[in-house]
Amino acid sequence: MQIHAISLHSKPAAVLAIAAALAFGFPALTQEQKAPPAKAAKTSPSDQSMQDRILTLQLSVRELESRVAELQMTARTSDSSGRNYQSVISSLQSTVASQQSSLQSLQMSVQSLQNAVASLQSRVHASTPAPTDPQAAPE
Repeated sequence: MQIHAISLHSKPAAVLAIAAALAFGFPALTQEQKAPPAKAAKTSPSDQSMQDRILTLQLSVRELESRVAELQMTARTSDSSGRNYQSVISSLQSTVASQQSSLQSLQMSVQSLQNAVASLQSRVHASTPAPTDPQAAPE
């Protein structure tokens, strides 16, 4: 996302609007999405590693969300001369880009985990014998 340059000295309200759009244009994860994945009774080392990676990425996203909130507060409390707006906007843009990168990485990890689950399910299905029909058995 690109933001075109505007005169910060003449339009502090516009700058705040842009900061808000940046911050609210990328909604935070819902609580349901933030919950750590349920652990199975037995997890392979690769599954555990993937779960650890997902948890690490979720923590990174939460830290970035906190940073965005801090920057929003700074933008709201900056004086009307627009002195701090440019640095706040720049910092917000970088924070949002970082958050997008973390979310993309998290999505790739989830996709990888889903592929692993599908693979395991197909192996279980292939190794499970077909059920016998009790009515077809001779009496």
